[in-house]
This record gives sequence, C-alpha cells and structure tokens, in this order.
Amino acid sequence: IPYYESVLQHINQTNRERFNKNLPRVSKILRFTRQGLHIAALLWYYKKKGSERSDKIKLKRMFEMKTYVFYFSPTGGTKMVANYITKELGADDIDITVRCLDMSLAEDDLAFFCVPVYGGRVPIPVYERMAQIKGNNTPAVIVACYGNRAVEDTLIEMSDLAKKNGFKTVGGAEIITPHAFNPEVGKFRPDEDDRAKLKAFLDKLLAKQTLTEVQMPGDPAYGDKKRTKLPLFPRPAKECIDLGI
Repeated sequence: IPYYESVLQHINQTNRERFNKNLPRVSKILRFTRQGLHIAALLWYYKKKGSERSDKIKLKRMFEMKTYVFYFSPTGGTKMVANYITKELGADDIDITVRCLDMSLAEDDLAFFCVPVYGGRVPIPVYERMAQIKGNNTPAVIVACYGNRAVEDTLIEMSDLAKKNGFKTVGGAEIITPHAFNPEVGKFRPDEDDRAKLKAFLDKLLAKQTLTEVQMPGDPAYGDKKRTKLPLFPRPAKECIDLGI
C-alpha cells in the first residue's frame, strides 16, 4: 500500500482513474512474478520425477492463495524461521516487531503467525500488533519459536488470539531457536534437520485438499496463570560459586 501511494504521487490526476482501475491486475501480475521462479522450479522437478496428486494440489494452492508470514522477533531468532518459510513458499513476510499497519486478509489467503515463546506465553506486544490484522475466516498457521526449553501454552494462546481477529487455525509448529536471554542455549538452531522437518510440514500442509480447523495443544486456562515479568534479574543462591555478583 505505501508503494502504491508513492507511485500515485507521480501520476497526474487524469491518469489516476485509469491506474486505480488496473490496480487489481497489476497486483496479480506482481504476485505471479514474485512466485514465478519458485513455481517454475517446482514444475520442472515434478515433471522430471512424475507428478503425484499431492504435488498438483500444492501447486494449485500456491497459485490460488496469497500467503503472508507475520513475525514478531526482538532478538532475531523468530525472524530466521519466518524468512525460511517466506523463501520456501514465495510468500510476503511482514515484520510486526516494532509496529504493524492495518491489514485485512481474505478468506482464500493464508497467514503464518511466527512468535517467540516468553515464559510459555505469547509476548504481550503481539496482542497490540494483532489488533490491526483482521481475517475473514482466513486459514492461519501458528509457529512458536522457543529457546530449547518448552512451548507450554503459546500455541493455544496464539490460536485463540488469531481466532478473535477472524482467523481459523489450520496448523501449528514448534521450532527451536537461540534462547532470547542466553543465545548459547539453542545455538545454531534451527539446524539442517530442523529445516528439513519444517519443509516436510509445509509440504504436507499445502498438499491437503482442504485446510480444516485444528485444535492447538496447551492449557485453555492459560489466562489464569501468572505471567513471567520482564526484564529478569538473576539472584545468586548459595550453590552458585562463579557468577561474579
């Protein structure tokens, strides 16, 4: 939207009506151009090995669905995962770490919501960002990125939050990334094996004939639990011998 607005500033008033009339067609062309190389490579591969029904469904969905990857990533771990999904699907990635513009997604779009796990919960700022993202019974995939400890209730909480904004959860994934407070924990993750599993998940998701709503794991009463306060300040115990504090 900001791009189109900047273009409009350089078009005189007499041409604006014609530009607006052709805007849907321009958007469609840009969409196919962005995904063109990726899909062409898939077509070549499937033709070489012999197309299966799931392959055809995947290609059909990639053409028909506009895919958005939203990510909240203060320390960069979740961004790595989101960028991989974006590259794999030829999607649009949208960084909502600092702010988010008002957006409305259609029923035939697909949204990925990638969020880090803070104390087993969705970070509070994500609630503010999600208030500006509206769906229309739009399929959504929840991706929880955690520092090799536990996801706990993040998937179900994010699924509930998405549902309140007009989305239906059709899948979820847990991905290990470097820990937000101690990057040595989960260092070099996601690794090659993690990426292979994520790719298999994406392939399986897109190969489905229909994307049906699923229930995410977690405690539905997560709201009754006390949320971990940030920032954290470590306190030494008698067992600690080399903290320097």
